Order: sequence, then C-alpha cells, then structure tokens
Amino acid sequence: MNPSQKKTLVVVLVVVLAAVIIGAIAWSSQSNNTSPRNTASGTPAASSTQTQIATSWQTYTSKTVNISFSYPPGWSLGPNVPISIDNFNHTYQGDSIIPMGGAEIDIANTKYYGLLGDLIATETMGDAISATSTVSVDKTLCTEVSYGSSYAPGYPSSNIAVYCEYPGNGLLYKIYLSYRAHDPSGAQYLATFAQFLKSVQFTAP
Repeated sequence: MNPSQKKTLVVVLVVVLAAVIIGAIAWSSQSNNTSPRNTASGTPAASSTQTQIATSWQTYTSKTVNISFSYPPGWSLGPNVPISIDNFNHTYQGDSIIPMGGAEIDIANTKYYGLLGDLIATETMGDAISATSTVSVDKTLCTEVSYGSSYAPGYPSSNIAVYCEYPGNGLLYKIYLSYRAHDPSGAQYLATFAQFLKSVQFTAP
C-alpha cells in the first residue's frame, strides 16, 4: 500500500468514527428526553400529581343501595335518603333548594317493571330535556338524560340523571347530579360528576 492509499484509508476511518460518535450522542440525548416508563408494562409512569388526585378521593360503600363510589375533597355525605353527597355542607336554601355555588349527587336503586323509556318519561314529565345519551358505568351501558327543572318558582336547576340496569343484581340504579342553572361552576360540576361515575361499582344484594 503506497503512502497515498494509506492517507485515504486514514481519512475514511476518521469519517466513520466521527459518524459513530455523533450518532451515539444523538441517541443518548433522545433517551434522556423520553418520559419515564413503567418497565413492567411499557406505559408512561404515573406522575405524583395524578397519584395525589386519585388517593385524595374518599371511598364509600353502601350495602343498602348495593353500590361503592369515591367522592372528592370538599364533598360530604348528606342527610338525604338513600344516598346523597354535596359540596355545601347540606346547608340548603329555603325548602331543600340547592344554593348557588352548590351541587348535589343523589343515588338510589329500585326494582322496576316495564320499559325504561316510560319510567324516564314519567320522572322527567314537565322538565325540559336537552340531551339523551349513553354512558358506561362499571362496564354497564346506561342512559344519561340532561334536563332543566325548578325546585321552586324562580329557582331553576340543571340536572343529569343516569339510569343503569345492572344485570348482575337485577336492580335499576338512578344517579342524579343537580345544581342551580347558570351557576358559573357548572362545567366543574360536570367534570366532577364524570369522574364520580368512573369510580362507581355496583355490588350484589
């Protein structure tokens, strides 16, 4: 191999080595910017904030209503029967009127006969239904009805009623969210109710 060939070979080796080093640096930088992952499942690791939110909710189980659920800080079990939780310390305005800034979730179950549509029509008679949809609660497809009503003249309310026919125990569960119409925190109540429904578990009688 003459000197010219040796010089060419050295240049090629230097170029290849530089490419390898640059590639290694780029790979290391990308790995450091990747979110931490759960090595067992390969899914992103839960943040401490998500864990705090999940553990801050209190769980309650009722053998009377055959249901288990979690509710957030600032809400507490109320005096209504069978089950109610609210965020205003059960301090109603006047005759059981939810105050502005307050929201309440009521839960009941019952044996019923006939068609669910007929029952919903009866319970919402005279109310202004704005939407009807399907929502999953404890792996059960339930009917969700949004409607407006009035506790008393001058006190309109916004309401959501969720009806779940749970096949495991033959009961119809009714879960209601109620708050004053035009409450500026309405979107927050809806978000809380959606999270609440995700925590619900139906139990056998």
